[in-house]
Amino acid sequence: MDTFYTPARQIFFFTQLFSTYFTAYSIVFSYLDYLVCIRCVLSMFKHLNLKLDKLKHFKTRSSRKVQIKNCVIYHLRIIKLSNTLNSAYKNATISIFIAPVMLSVIIFQILSGGNHIMYNVIHMIIWLLVLISSCATGESMIEHSLSIVNAAYDSIPFDGDTESQKDIILIIRRASRPLTLNIGSFSDFTNPFALSTFKFSYTVTTYLVQK
Repeated sequence: MDTFYTPARQIFFFTQLFSTYFTAYSIVFSYLDYLVCIRCVLSMFKHLNLKLDKLKHFKTRSSRKVQIKNCVIYHLRIIKLSNTLNSAYKNATISIFIAPVMLSVIIFQILSGGNHIMYNVIHMIIWLLVLISSCATGESMIEHSLSIVNAAYDSIPFDGDTESQKDIILIIRRASRPLTLNIGSFSDFTNPFALSTFKFSYTVTTYLVQK
C-alpha cells in the first residue's frame, strides 16, 4: 500500500497546496497596500515643496515665521507617517527575503518543462513586479525626501532676516537624512537590493540546473 495515497496524506497535500497560494497572494496584496500608502507620503513631499516655495513671496519676518512653522510641523508629520508605515508593515516586508529562492525555484520549474509552465510564468511575473515596484518606490522615497533640502535652500531669504535663515537651516539639517522603506530591521528597498536579489537568484538557479 502506498502511504502517499492515504486519505490523511491527500488531505494534507490539499491543505498545503491552497495554503501556499493563499500565503503567496496575501503577501502580494499586503505589498500593494503598503506601496499605495507610501504614494500618499510621496504626494505629501510634493506638497511640502510647494509650501517651501511660497516662502519666497513673503517679505516680513512675521509672515515667514508662520509659514516656516507650518512647514516644520508638516515635515514632522510626514516623518512620523513614514515611520508608522515602516513599523506597521515590518513583518510583512521581511517576506521579500524569500524572493530570490522563490524566483530560482520557479525559473527551474519553467526550464524543466511540465504541464504548469503558464502558472509558473505568471507566478514569476508577480514576484518580479513586487520586487521591482517596491525597490522603485524606495528609491522615490529617498529622492523625494532629499528634494526638501533643495527646496528649503532655495527659499532662504537673503535680505538680512537671519532668524528665518536659521529656521530654514534646521529644516535642511532634518531633511538631509533621507527617509527609506525598511525591510524589517535588516535592509532597505533600493536598487542595489534588487540587484543583489537577482544575483543570488541567478546563482541558485545555476546550481539547481547543474544538479
